[in-house]
Amino acid sequence: MDQKFLIKHTLAYRKQVLDGKSSDFYPVFTLVLSFSLKPWPYPRDLEGVLRIPEEYQGCVSNYTVKNLFEVAFLPREVIDAFTSDFYFVADCVWQLRAKGTYTYPPDREVRHLFALMRVLAALTGDQRFVKVMGKVSLDEGGKTTMAKALDTIWNGGKAEGLAEGKAEGLAEGKAKGHAEGKAEGLAEGKAKGLAEGKAEGLAEGKAKGLAEGLAEGKAKQKDAFARKLLDAHFSDADIISYAEISAQRLQELKEQMVSEGKEPYNGQ
Repeated sequence: MDQKFLIKHTLAYRKQVLDGKSSDFYPVFTLVLSFSLKPWPYPRDLEGVLRIPEEYQGCVSNYTVKNLFEVAFLPREVIDAFTSDFYFVADCVWQLRAKGTYTYPPDREVRHLFALMRVLAALTGDQRFVKVMGKVSLDEGGKTTMAKALDTIWNGGKAEGLAEGKAEGLAEGKAKGHAEGKAEGLAEGKAKGLAEGKAEGLAEGKAKGLAEGLAEGKAKQKDAFARKLLDAHFSDADIISYAEISAQRLQELKEQMVSEGKEPYNGQ
């Protein structure tokens, strides 16, 4: 680590010399943020990685890493003083180190949801943090709270989707079942046909309508999520994985966006 710092700093000063500076060099320093849950295991100065013969001790200029911050080991009062979204990142690794689990602050405002969810997914290995991005409603300033965002992760939008699918499916099923039941009942006899037709038609219509309603609602939700990921410049592979759509459907969505006057991101 120290050798890399030394090389980078040397190159930065060399560039200033090549640019014609002979004095008033601007200072160069490196800031290191470690998100490991274990203490920094490497030497923090150049002497720690060199084998210096005893007769040369004191002759070699030492080089020290001065700006190394182990985020998971920061004092709690330092983490609580953060006001940006970095608070969530620091709080997450601190809790994982201290308690082994992460409990999010529900009412704290999130300003940059997409970026934060991707970082939390990387830190925890939980890809549901990424999938939530297409399901969270932001306010006019593009903000939300952790409670709104992460409640969507844990519940997965199932309750909302099921309620909408049931409502649409029941309405369609009732109308279709009534029509089918009435037609069949008239053919077999008004009295017997109406009774049997209604029962069979309503049952089949409810089941079919509910299935079709849920499938259509889920497909619309996937399309909307994929469009948000396109706007956020996700790669095609990530969009297909996170939104659970086919490559053909992704291409169709891109063409729709072009027809709407939008230029979708074409990163692979």
